[in-house]
Amino acid sequence: MIFFSRIKRFFSFWLQEFRPLNQTIFNTKPATVPTENKGRVVAKTLSGPDIDFMYYNHFKKPGLCPICHNLIKMIPDMNYKVKGARGRDILCTNDDFDIVSQKFKDFCDERHYEGLTFLQFPKSPNYYYFRPNLIYPIDYQRTQPIFTNKRDCCGQYDEVLTGINYKEKNFTPPSDDFIYRSYDMYGYKFRKSPLIIIGLTTYKEMKKAKLKGLCFTDVYE
Repeated sequence: MIFFSRIKRFFSFWLQEFRPLNQTIFNTKPATVPTENKGRVVAKTLSGPDIDFMYYNHFKKPGLCPICHNLIKMIPDMNYKVKGARGRDILCTNDDFDIVSQKFKDFCDERHYEGLTFLQFPKSPNYYYFRPNLIYPIDYQRTQPIFTNKRDCCGQYDEVLTGINYKEKNFTPPSDDFIYRSYDMYGYKFRKSPLIIIGLTTYKEMKKAKLKGLCFTDVYE
């Protein structure tokens, strides 16, 4: 079933995008950064497993540049029905909208995190579109994200990739318990989203709360 789900996502993407073969659709190579002595881990990125597209026809997706179809603003479809959650507490649609469970929202409410948006899906009332609003600055010099083909029409890039993430040196969060996001959205054209970045205390508390489906990578000092 996993194999056929991936095949479905592959052809859905190509049928919508008509992307030329000479472009780097499979270029997920991380930025060129040192692989040793990365430093101390100070935060984690948070993500979840994929579920179905929120918008199958990206030409009708709101929030896109009408000329180049790059994402400018994330506008969720509140008529979306969550399928395939399988008890997991964070999910990501194939067009990169983050969705969380009631249990995840309750965890955040109990810990009084600031700057979080939760929008409830009426057709799936136990799930919410989720977006942190406070910014965790990334050090561009050391992280070396790749920005490809800036568009004059909207100022957006066709593709933004990142590798190993480093915290901006001059930034210190007020505590080690937070849920922030990156300033930039990463991905290709209409399939972009910011990184969700959490504190190490938050990471430990999420593990303790036994939230399911959470995936983490390190952010370095």
